[in-house]
Amino acid sequence: LAPSAPPAWRGGPAVNAAWRGDDLELTVDLPGVPRDAVAVDVADRTLTIAVEPATDNEQMRWSRSVSL
Repeated sequence: LAPSAPPAWRGGPAVNAAWRGDDLELTVDLPGVPRDAVAVDVADRTLTIAVEPATDNEQMRWSRSVSL
């Protein structure tokens, strides 16, 4: 993240993962981020969650990838 990121975003948002049977449940704390700014993608065996702001507000840009 850019050094100008809001304090809650420094180091990235909190991400928690837990297996529930055969399902992986991810919880990402993204306060103030509209649903349409969050993208979820699975390619091969990699899950990527990204925040791509609809505005020029680069402070909200973030992504995390997890191997499945």
